[in-house]
Amino acid sequence: MEKIKENWKDTCDGQECKCWARTESECSCNVDWTPGEAYELREALYDIITANDKYGNGASLSHPRITMAMSKGRKLLT
Repeated sequence: MEKIKENWKDTCDGQECKCWARTESECSCNVDWTPGEAYELREALYDIITANDKYGNGASLSHPRITMAMSKGRKLLT
């Protein structure tokens, strides 16, 4: 799995749009309209997979990002 690009917080959700579009379907700039939450989940998944590769199968559910997401009431897809 590849590491997520570093500047995603500055470029996601169509922030760099120059044509004043409100959605991706209206945009002619070809900028990144991926929701920030998707990048957060991809980062968490990357961290979990690398921790799992490093420490073994027991690392996934006790990983800090998973426990933080669960404490915020988010449901994990299984």
